[in-house]
Amino acid sequence: MTLVLIFSDKLDIKHTRVAKAGRNVPGMRQLCFVNDIQIILDSSTLTIRFLCDKSLDQLELEEFYFTKKVFRAISSFSKKLKLTPVVYLNDHSWQPYSN
Repeated sequence: MTLVLIFSDKLDIKHTRVAKAGRNVPGMRQLCFVNDIQIILDSSTLTIRFLCDKSLDQLELEEFYFTKKVFRAISSFSKKLKLTPVVYLNDHSWQPYSN
């Protein structure tokens, strides 16, 4: 249960999480463009789809320290449940830290 709570906290990066002061902080301001997050779980795969506005600056979001934490959480959760993680930013595969 603890793992699920930690995972859900890390994935909560939608526009509703950003306080007024955060709208001017590089990286965090990009969360304002994350409209929804879809999670699909099947027997072998964890698919996460970040649905974002076209105004999103993907590079700025990827350089934001918290985005790395999100991807670490996805990886850890997947490993614990022996699932293959698949992440999308809109309709494109998203693997910014795969190297």
